[in-house]
Amino acid sequence: MGPFCKSCVSKKDNSMPDNGGNVGVSKSRAGEEFIQQSPAGGPNEAFRAGIQSPTELNFSSDQANSWENEIRYEKLIAIPHIRETISGYASTAKRKMTTEEFLSYYDKAFKPLTGLSMSEIGTKSQQFYSSLGVKTGKTQKERFKLPAGRVIVRVLCSLARNGQTIREAKQTDDGCLITALLNSDLLSNEGSLEIRVQAMGPDNGTFIEAATLIPGQMVDWGKSKRLLNRLMRDIEELPV
Repeated sequence: MGPFCKSCVSKKDNSMPDNGGNVGVSKSRAGEEFIQQSPAGGPNEAFRAGIQSPTELNFSSDQANSWENEIRYEKLIAIPHIRETISGYASTAKRKMTTEEFLSYYDKAFKPLTGLSMSEIGTKSQQFYSSLGVKTGKTQKERFKLPAGRVIVRVLCSLARNGQTIREAKQTDDGCLITALLNSDLLSNEGSLEIRVQAMGPDNGTFIEAATLIPGQMVDWGKSKRLLNRLMRDIEELPV
């Protein structure tokens, strides 16, 4: 209420000229003073959009104001159109039945007769073999002639379209490390996918190292190989 400066939230002195012209004081028909809002798209628009500071929308000049060369994970996912793109891919993900869901159906049908829970047996079996160091997984490395920012975004889109939830993202000096959850299926236990994105410098592209880890079993029946090939193909081809 009252004539306040919308930029600094201080009492406005009507005798002083306006600073920048974005906020003014006008008279209503009843003679009451009111604040004229800044035009849409002005410096205050970012605050109304829920962004903490307008400076967060700007990239440093040495990055040519391009998100393609941005290696900071949090910076990239804060860009609205990148978030919308990832959400679009997530909406196309095909949900598959997990081992846990399959065994739960088995339990409903046979546990009253046998007194045994296959889901509990499966969980304890995986834990036992994991404690013995039994595991499987694959590693694949590629180098792409693409800027690191675009590679990171394509990795996120690939994870989204394949229903792989991100567990953790760590920032490194030259890129980032993303760890995603690999849901169990009828062929393998639950596991993880670790993806390291490394910027190689101007005009040198981006290095990718991706590795799967599935504890508690010795063979994944080609799941890791298919998954890693699909990830690399998405990085190369996704229209992002």
